[in-house]
Amino acid sequence: MTNFLSDKIKILSFVLIIIVLYIHSGFHADELEGMQLNTFIQDLISGKIGRMAVPLFFMISGYLFFLKTDKGIVSILTKINKRIRTLLLPYIYGCLFFVLFFVVLHFVPGASKYMNGDVFPIFNNSVLSIIKNVFWMSDGGNSPLAFQLWFLRDLILIVSITPLLYYLFLRFKWWSLVLFFPLTYLAVIPASILTSLFWFSVGSILAISKTNIDFKPTIWGIIVLIFYILLSVYEQIYGGDAFSHFQVLITLIGCIGVWISYDAIVPRSFSLEKHNIFRITCSFTFFIYLFHEPSLNVVRKIIVIIIGKSSAGYLISYLLSPFVFILCMVLVGSLIKKIVPKIYSNLVGGRI
Repeated sequence: MTNFLSDKIKILSFVLIIIVLYIHSGFHADELEGMQLNTFIQDLISGKIGRMAVPLFFMISGYLFFLKTDKGIVSILTKINKRIRTLLLPYIYGCLFFVLFFVVLHFVPGASKYMNGDVFPIFNNSVLSIIKNVFWMSDGGNSPLAFQLWFLRDLILIVSITPLLYYLFLRFKWWSLVLFFPLTYLAVIPASILTSLFWFSVGSILAISKTNIDFKPTIWGIIVLIFYILLSVYEQIYGGDAFSHFQVLITLIGCIGVWISYDAIVPRSFSLEKHNIFRITCSFTFFIYLFHEPSLNVVRKIIVIIIGKSSAGYLISYLLSPFVFILCMVLVGSLIKKIVPKIYSNLVGGRI
């Protein structure tokens, strides 16, 4: 993998994290009652334009997993073993942090106004039920209590079956998607896993088939991205059931647009090593993702309290909170890395 492609994946991953933060920084419908402009902007960014972020993450994850598998199944098993540290352990830490965050703030006077929900009711259940809620799936939902970690949970499950996927992809290549695509329409619990498998498979087959994804600069990337944005705006204004059957296709257009437009925007001479601010910031991408809930909720509510609970206040909070939160997390992450580097390394699975 070239340095340009490596930097591209790091920078796009950071951009995708910003989109994920927007998805999770939105306010509930009852909080935005009567604020049509706020609702429109929030739904457009988080619900329409932002829908390609997680699928592209899965595609990148699949591509990187199968990128260097020259030793066949031996390479796959080696990578699975490595993912115990880079995925499974951080997932456990993230799930525990979510619960601990609520527990600690519960005893801080006045902190409840910055929180949504409560984790204490789960402690009235059996030990197995508590474990299920924290590490697998909360009651009545498709994600663990740390809901942002459903992506990591799905990725861990998919990685565990990669030996089977490897033989399937090696034999059938792109025809494998003919099997996985219809599964994205099945209603199962958790429904996300089948969709996650589809997008992971797309990236995996790109790697196994040695498809070139390092494109030369072209205006077509920007054109596709603009088309995707305009399509999202149109769907937001006039959307209905007619669009529901084409979500995978629309999302794919967004993924392609973002990926190719990067080559048209960023010069080939660009290197993260020569831009310390970008390099340092991008190095905290996984840390930001892992611990952004429920701490992001505190940041967005503080902004509203400072500015005021008005239409403008909610809009400014929604637009600014991801960037304010990133700044806070980079500072916190830098401090932890400096004081207790080994603990930080364990938290993020060795991503230093």
